[in-house]
Formats: sequence, C-alpha cells, structure tokens
Amino acid sequence: MRYLAIIPARGGSKGIPKKNIKLLNGKPLINYTIEAARNAFDDIDICISTDSIEIKEIVEKSNLKVPFLRPSELACDTAGTHEVLMHAINYYENLGKTYDVLVLLQPIQIYNIELV
Repeated sequence: MRYLAIIPARGGSKGIPKKNIKLLNGKPLINYTIEAARNAFDDIDICISTDSIEIKEIVEKSNLKVPFLRPSELACDTAGTHEVLMHAINYYENLGKTYDVLVLLQPIQIYNIELV
C-alpha cells in the first residue's frame, strides 16, 4: 500500500495569525506535525500544502521539500479541506504517482487554559 500524508498549512490563519510558524518550545508549530509524519512515512510521501512562501521556507529548513504552492483560491476562508486535498492528489496524479491511502495531518492549535 502507498500512503500520502498531506499537511495543510495556510498562511492566512485568522484565529492566531501565522499560527503554523509560531514557536512552541523553540520550534515552529508545523514542525511538530512534520515530526509526527516522519515517524510514520518517508519524506517523499509527505506533502505540505501551503500558499505561504514563509511557511515553505521554514518547512524546507527541516529538509522536507514543499512540492508546490497552493493557489490563492484554495487558501481563503471559504476553501474547504476537501478541495485542498483534491488539489494535492491531482498534483501527484499529474506526475504519474498514485496512492492507496490519504492521511490528513493538521498542525494543532494550542490554547492556554487556566483550570480553576
């Protein structure tokens, strides 16, 4: 079986601006998701789908290639995850690569909650 892990990382986060590259314990949030993906998949089967050159540069510092920049119409508030995933799948199919299983990994958002 061939697995493709897709990590969507939009540059225009509204809740926490630039959340995917905010530092958490000294490293960008997206790096935690990349590390989790690397524990299960080869780098060639991990796809970061982003519209942001800044995110692309940070990801590539971890020696993971970002294969494409997502078009702006798939990086707006109204763009759905399904469309983002289909864009990535179509990219690989156009290269002649097919996968049996798609795995969606999303950078998490950490909230500081004070317990009473």
